[in-house]
Amino acid sequence: MYRYLLRLCGNKPLAEELTQETFLRAIEKADTFKGDCSVNTWLCAIARNLFYSHRKKRDNNHTSLTDFTASSPCRVEDGIEDREQLMRIHKAMRTLPEPYKEVFSLRILGELTFKEIGQLLNQSETWARVTYFRAKTKLVDILRKDEAV
Repeated sequence: MYRYLLRLCGNKPLAEELTQETFLRAIEKADTFKGDCSVNTWLCAIARNLFYSHRKKRDNNHTSLTDFTASSPCRVEDGIEDREQLMRIHKAMRTLPEPYKEVFSLRILGELTFKEIGQLLNQSETWARVTYFRAKTKLVDILRKDEAV
């Protein structure tokens, strides 16, 4: 179960936590198991639902660096745990012009909502969203050019 969750989320502590929660849920809901599938399939369904619930809750609040890389069109997420890849991302972030660099940093590293970013910079929430999207697009372009070299 742990390996399945680790593959889903790519985060060891989160996979451990979700594994524990999966078995706790399974014990609590054992009487609902109908037997029309294997126990392993049933446990995987519980684990998957817990992961998606966790991700949905987190996505409603904040976006992390992992979220950025996972949703970007280039395949940065494949090596995000690699320190060299992480350094490439940080170097690319440093080349972003303002206000893109600041908005992107506040959103990803500061984990602020768009509303909070807008308030902090005396702008609207929509401005923060658009600026973040543009920053993300610019960063992906920088990383792609760096990969091509």
